[in-house]
Amino acid sequence: QRLLQRDNQYSPMAGQVFEAHNVAYRDELGGDVSFDALVAEYEYYIPFHQKHVLALHAKGRWTNDAPISGYSSVDLRGYTRGQYLAPHMTMVEADYRHMVYKDKVGAAIFGGVAALYGDDESDEDYNDLYPGAGAGLFYVINDEKMVIRADFAYGEDGNYGFYVQFGHGFQK
Repeated sequence: QRLLQRDNQYSPMAGQVFEAHNVAYRDELGGDVSFDALVAEYEYYIPFHQKHVLALHAKGRWTNDAPISGYSSVDLRGYTRGQYLAPHMTMVEADYRHMVYKDKVGAAIFGGVAALYGDDESDEDYNDLYPGAGAGLFYVINDEKMVIRADFAYGEDGNYGFYVQFGHGFQK
């Protein structure tokens, strides 16, 4: 299920997006085990002045009867997907985008936190929160406001990443 209401597909300045889906893995269809993974995601764009935006993002992934290979992972820039696992993951992040030169070049700062939970065998120190933050630059490459973006992100415990992509960080 998907709800779209944003002003631009490539570089939204206002609006929102909600998407939810379930992936059913079934051993009857050739898999090794049967389990479900439900994913829900929400994006909200708040314009500031005429050329700046605060983009908010929330996402959750919840599994039912999943083996470790089907567990959820930290889905936040600055972390390697699959490095930290648990049955369930919930995350929130914010991305502030500021145009700095004409209508072509912009800068962004972002930060968020992901939580992994649902594993009965986890240790008791409750260190299942994974914060991340970073900054980047983007360039508007055409009249439809498609961007190419480069980000550097930090996580905890020496995690970091450099990302180059078309589009903004978490945008669908």
